[in-house]
Amino acid sequence: MTDGYDDLFLALDKSGNKSGIGKVGGKQVIVIAILDEKGIDNPWLFNWIQTYEKVFVHELTHYFDDLRRKGKPSRKEDYNRIMTDEGYPEYYNLPNEVNAYFQEAASELISYFRNKTIRKKLLTNFRMFSKQFWKLAQHDFVKHLNPKNRRHVEKRIYTLYEKLVEKENKGDS
Repeated sequence: MTDGYDDLFLALDKSGNKSGIGKVGGKQVIVIAILDEKGIDNPWLFNWIQTYEKVFVHELTHYFDDLRRKGKPSRKEDYNRIMTDEGYPEYYNLPNEVNAYFQEAASELISYFRNKTIRKKLLTNFRMFSKQFWKLAQHDFVKHLNPKNRRHVEKRIYTLYEKLVEKENKGDS
């Protein structure tokens, strides 16, 4: 193990329990729930790699948010209070969830940029770029996002768009 990089571990859980991030033995662990061969028919897992990548980006975003928070109260109190069917709209509007779901969709959108034709098309028009972002964003996140957070996310999408256009114009793609 390299010095300075031993504070985060990845675990794959075949039990099918929920993915998440937590502490085990004082170390941060991202757990990604995976299905064994018997669980392949699960319809939301039509593309395993893409699904696991999204979960990883989401949980890694939580890890970095935790580092930035530096000792501020844990978000677990919020989760325990609202993790009911009625609480899901509130869950999707927690600042750290808004950030994680944003990063998840942005990461997938940027992965399309390997194809130069698609990259050029998406960077030609902000509306098209934004529309594609919202298509890629997790369905329940889009459904439950309140108007204030929707405007906030739209501003972040625009900032991302501007940075990618600037990078494209410099030839750094």
